[in-house]
Amino acid sequence: MGNSTEQEIKLAAMKADLEKKLDASVLKVGIQGGKGSFNELALETFFKSNPGQSYKISYMYTTENVFAALDRGVLDRGQFAIKNTLGGEVTESVEAMKKHKFDIICQYDLKVAHTLMMSPNAKIENLDTVVAHPQALKQCKEHLKKFPKLKQFSGESDLVDPSTWAEKLRTGKIGFNHAILGNKNLAELNHLKIVQENMQDSDNNFTTFVLVKRTD
Repeated sequence: MGNSTEQEIKLAAMKADLEKKLDASVLKVGIQGGKGSFNELALETFFKSNPGQSYKISYMYTTENVFAALDRGVLDRGQFAIKNTLGGEVTESVEAMKKHKFDIICQYDLKVAHTLMMSPNAKIENLDTVVAHPQALKQCKEHLKKFPKLKQFSGESDLVDPSTWAEKLRTGKIGFNHAILGNKNLAELNHLKIVQENMQDSDNNFTTFVLVKRTD
């Protein structure tokens, strides 16, 4: 009986040690966006072209949140957008970078195509507000003039990312008068209806993302 108990304890310890090692082999990466965001797409594209590393995404929504989690040691890596060919510098990232110490591992570009979407229960004539990240509004400035009735709105803090608003629209937490401007993936994830694709003002629309780590 005693030997059996001792063996069980040893096996439990070995299992715990193995799980710890397996967990340590998975890179914890925090991204500036939410689920369905261009940030998520950029990270997935990067790891597809650099296979062999297991990773887990933490949705941090803002660049400041990414840095804060890195500083606390909650994340192994962080990713955020720093500039766009149409919209210029990503202001929230530039401001957050000034406050933290970090090392850039690499940077990569993603071609970005914006989609305007709405609730399947809405009618286009009832839309009066478009919710988007400030960068998206810059990148789609001319195309948005085709929708003069739409008041342009960007949330603050975690609500700056359109993925949060797409979820709110799906769950009825905001009215059907809202349209969402962002990654087409948000439409599929939240069962939204596409109003128009390729809202960006130029097909030459690329966003540069950086992958960073804590300074040792």
